[in-house]
Amino acid sequence: MRWSGCPASCGNHHTADVGLQGCKVKVDGKIVDGVHVFVGGRGGREPRAGEKILEDVPCSELPVVLDRLIRFFPRGERRKEDT
Repeated sequence: MRWSGCPASCGNHHTADVGLQGCKVKVDGKIVDGVHVFVGGRGGREPRAGEKILEDVPCSELPVVLDRLIRFFPRGERRKEDT
């Protein structure tokens, strides 16, 4: 899992199994911290950008979102570059 606050992908959230890109979200008329959620990214010899599956998730909702994501995210074998 990688987290970045930079819209230019400086934190490499696009190359993580689960990537979080910081953003601002309007909730009940107030601006709060939030994230866009990406899944399926990887670096190494066969890099692949993660796919954005959720936008503008308030950080207060992130524990529930990640809990659900972890339960349903496919768990593949470890990649060669991870071993």
